[in-house]
Amino acid sequence: MNSSGSAMAEMEQLCMAAMSGGDGRSSAEQRLVQVAQNPENLEMLLEILINSNVPYAQHFAASSLTTLMTKKWASFSAGQKYNLRSRLLAMFSQRGPELPPFVLNSGAELLARITKMAWFDSPKEVTKSLPYQDIYVHVSSFWEVSVGHLCAGLALLNELIMEMHSNRTLRTLAKHRRVAMSFRDNCLLSIFNGAVKSLERIRSGTIPIPSQQIRDKLVDLSLKVCLSCLSFDFIGTAIEESVEEISTVQVPASWKDLFETSSLLDLFFEVYASQVPPRSSLALQCIVYAASVRRSIFPSQEKRSSYMGALVAKTVTVLKGNTGLHEQENFHEFCKLLSRIKINCQLPELSALPDFLSWVRLSASITVQSFNSLAFAGNSMYYLVLLWSRMATSTSYHKQGEALDELRRVLPDIFIAICNGLESWGVQSVNGADGDPCEGLDMFLNHLDMLPHIARVDYTKSSERVCTMLDHVIGALQSQHSTVQQGNVGASVINAEAAGAWLLYVVGAVIQNRQTSDTAEKCDGELAARAFQLIQWMEVREQALAAGCRDGIQVLERFEKAGLMFLSLYRRTYIGDQATVSSNHLLQILETRLG
Repeated sequence: MNSSGSAMAEMEQLCMAAMSGGDGRSSAEQRLVQVAQNPENLEMLLEILINSNVPYAQHFAASSLTTLMTKKWASFSAGQKYNLRSRLLAMFSQRGPELPPFVLNSGAELLARITKMAWFDSPKEVTKSLPYQDIYVHVSSFWEVSVGHLCAGLALLNELIMEMHSNRTLRTLAKHRRVAMSFRDNCLLSIFNGAVKSLERIRSGTIPIPSQQIRDKLVDLSLKVCLSCLSFDFIGTAIEESVEEISTVQVPASWKDLFETSSLLDLFFEVYASQVPPRSSLALQCIVYAASVRRSIFPSQEKRSSYMGALVAKTVTVLKGNTGLHEQENFHEFCKLLSRIKINCQLPELSALPDFLSWVRLSASITVQSFNSLAFAGNSMYYLVLLWSRMATSTSYHKQGEALDELRRVLPDIFIAICNGLESWGVQSVNGADGDPCEGLDMFLNHLDMLPHIARVDYTKSSERVCTMLDHVIGALQSQHSTVQQGNVGASVINAEAAGAWLLYVVGAVIQNRQTSDTAEKCDGELAARAFQLIQWMEVREQALAAGCRDGIQVLERFEKAGLMFLSLYRRTYIGDQATVSSNHLLQILETRLG
């Protein structure tokens, strides 16, 4: 290529041809691949990225440079790398607001990749030691120019955090951790404070924002940076793990001032109340992480109690006003917040908070409502069941008091609501409703493992209600006995089998958590007897299958799987080697009901 101008023009034409999908697309793509793989094209690609007015060409240049930096790092001198980084920063300070989002993102990825890979480098051309580590100083220097520059800067920093958080460069784990921990100590808190300050300025109106669209974008980017900071892998142990599995946020000691008061919670809750998804759900995600900071970050138990008290009080306010909870994204994150509060705070600590009783009542109310509308609750029900399972487990170790009485009052109602909701959802799925949880059996079984703890808080009441539901299903099936034998399977039979499948799963889960009291064993016996009656129905359905009737075959398969699971759990609990305790009461009930 003869000159930079002609080279840029040719590359722009090739990029347009590759994107157009015309006859020349294949040859254009081949030529672009050749250019992208050649380290000698570094300067040309940089010129295209900085000076081109064709977004596709800029995106191609940024992506190609990122690949070259990743795979051919040793091919470039320290001076070339530093020059590339300096010119990128200059481009963002000059053209950042006008760049299309996909160009800005690809350019941000390139800058973040260079910054991470050269984090501990000190080029001879620069007098300052470790110049790559002052990235926040450079980016924040052009924030004050305009709102557009602030948005571009936040986007750059968010990409930088994600780059530092994950090992995208296939470096050794030790090298990745060394850079990530240095970034955590030198930059992360400053970035977080900058994003928080941006939200505060938006709230106070000290930023001149030309339109609501720009305001929404600025809030979105500020929240994303806050969330990326709070979800950062602070101790270098969860690089490839799901953050969902981490119950404690290990913020460094240098962050402690942020959590000594509730001002950070105040800000996030105000943003949540004033926004709509996805910004409101981002604010809730930030609150979830703020609720999960490690206990030792607080200077005293009094400070922690004050912080948790403010958090519980604010969730009570949201629950009372049902603020934003009609939005599914918000509801999911709020359920996660409720479970995180219990995970990170023991029941004696929670029960000492002023708003605890209101929190329990309102949380129980929203749980019952959500299980009446599982199509809306969806995967959020996992966090609700987790919350009440942990609450139920804690009641065994808690002293007598008003808090314990309240929990013992609401937990049986919650268990009954769960059973009712699951049964009705199973029936609705047969009639065309979406999202049958039986199809996600693995997640469903995780729910079941938590149910026994809730059921056995008042096992007599819980088992009586489930027995009533089982009797209703058994009666519905037995009323169609002769019809099914003749090979006619109607909708009422299919619906009853769908409900019965759920109840068999529930009964199996509950009896496996055996207690050694006579009352509990009698409850187990009543449930098991009805479960065996349901399983006997399979023989009747086999006759219909033999007659050639395959109506409701998928529901029948689900019903049979549930029966097998119940039999497996019953055998392990009352028949197998682990069944060392006699079960006379249960056997007597089985003999009376089954003969």
